[in-house]
Amino acid sequence: MRENTHSLLEPNRKREMTRFLIGTFVLMTLCLATVTSTVFAQANFKGERRSPNPVVNSSANEAKARKARSGKPARRPDPRQQLEAAIEQGNQARDALDYVEAEKQYRRATSLNKAEWRGWYGLGNVLNDTGHYSEAIAPLEQAVSLNPSAAQAHHSLATSYYFTQRYLDAIERYKQAIAMVPDYLYAHYDLGMAYLKTGNKEAARAEYEILKRLNPGLAANFRRELR
Repeated sequence: MRENTHSLLEPNRKREMTRFLIGTFVLMTLCLATVTSTVFAQANFKGERRSPNPVVNSSANEAKARKARSGKPARRPDPRQQLEAAIEQGNQARDALDYVEAEKQYRRATSLNKAEWRGWYGLGNVLNDTGHYSEAIAPLEQAVSLNPSAAQAHHSLATSYYFTQRYLDAIERYKQAIAMVPDYLYAHYDLGMAYLKTGNKEAARAEYEILKRLNPGLAANFRRELR
């Protein structure tokens, strides 16, 4: 009887062992696939964080491809593209509050093309942002001289004048910005503040009336300065 019992159980054991091995193989395959997908996802995420400006990266890849096809060294990058890249990188760094990098990129832009007002304007803004108002005056004056119709450059220059206590110069620049953009909200606010610094409360009240029309909330803040 034992032999008969043994002979009946043996096939079942083999089937169970086969099922166990198959199940183990499937489980290991699923685990490997999960780990692999996670590794690739992490690599892609890290790669995205390290990637430079897509335009710059694309240009670099195209240059490498041309070099590989022709066997000749790739041509030097277009100076205009370099300039635009420097300005864009400066803008991005400033938005990220990385003022060191922003200043570096804007200075690079001014060295690439001294006649391009945006580099000087960006540089002046960063210097204003970091409280270096006296140093900001020269690049902002350069920006204004290169593009007299840039209202924002006049406003930034006025801010530099204001914080170096050159209130009359600031007033003139704020007025020029407003002449170009009549509803320039913060130019009106700052002009009113400059008038208060010179003791001209009547002119400051006139700016307050304009602010009430443009932005009642900001006007309420200015009203507290009038008291």
